[in-house]
Amino acid sequence: MKHTWKITLRYLLCFLLFTIPSLKSFAQQQGTYNQFLANLYYFNPAFAGVSGSMEFSLMLREQWLGYAERPRTYSLNYQMNLLDNPLLGQELEMKSIRRGTNARTAGEIFDKASMGAAGTLFSDINGRVRRTGLQGAYSYQILVGDWLVAAGIGVSFMQYKVNVLPKDLFDPNVDDPLIAAGKPNQGYAPDFNVGAMFSNGTIWGGVSVNALMQNALQFGTYNEKNAYRQLRQVYAMGGYSLLLRPGVTLEPSTLVTFNSAWQWNADASLKIAYQDRYWGAVGYRTLSDMVLMGGVRYRRLSFAYAFSYTIAGPQTIGRYGTHEFAVGFRVTGDKKK
Repeated sequence: MKHTWKITLRYLLCFLLFTIPSLKSFAQQQGTYNQFLANLYYFNPAFAGVSGSMEFSLMLREQWLGYAERPRTYSLNYQMNLLDNPLLGQELEMKSIRRGTNARTAGEIFDKASMGAAGTLFSDINGRVRRTGLQGAYSYQILVGDWLVAAGIGVSFMQYKVNVLPKDLFDPNVDDPLIAAGKPNQGYAPDFNVGAMFSNGTIWGGVSVNALMQNALQFGTYNEKNAYRQLRQVYAMGGYSLLLRPGVTLEPSTLVTFNSAWQWNADASLKIAYQDRYWGAVGYRTLSDMVLMGGVRYRRLSFAYAFSYTIAGPQTIGRYGTHEFAVGFRVTGDKKK
């Protein structure tokens, strides 16, 4: 027990040192969530179906309430294990086999790899830019010793719609007929992302690269040589699950985002849960937002809410805070897991 607590304290120290340094924030290209643990496959396709459950979830995020052009993100999510062969639970049973506490053979439990799939239908509005689309993910999962390792690939198809007015241009006197007409500029673009993850039931982590195609957005006709190209983004995520007492777990976790312009920001959270039925958490984002979260699961339904408030920067922008709601429905899943 003493050795376990030393490891835990060392992990927490590294966690704090990693997330608290001064971070440089940047405008989001992909929708962001305070409750990022609820849909990690949205950021990293390797997490699709890893939990073994088949579930739907609806997430609503409203920022800067009271402003007409405030950021808003809505998504409908789905994930499942394609082979009904969740390796995360099998990995724990494999440990008992090695200890001689289970009569079943390893071949009976693990006779093939597993696969998962996930999908997200989303709408992300940020000022004059609206992104609406569909994102799909596929993951291939194997056991390596005591570790579950997965690799994933994702594909997305999005509609970009930009409503830019002459007054929004750097030089309002430029004659761009598409902008002068007051009609939204829009286009369609596919994109891809790849990722990998690992877990041993206690420690987990992953990394992914999004916006591989770096599609360019063009406002009107004037800026053909200076189209706004998306930046490639890298997500790194990780966490640790500590059993405090039977049924009670404490889990620190983080999600760090880098882009190809060497800008970065991070989300960090500390969650406590009781028997996967009730949970609460506190979070922190890029030295600017404090987050409070809570949720409850009743049979197959789950409900969660998160509130964040800006503690640095222009207080008038975030005076009403950010509100995030999530509703989930678990179709199938191993309750013991």
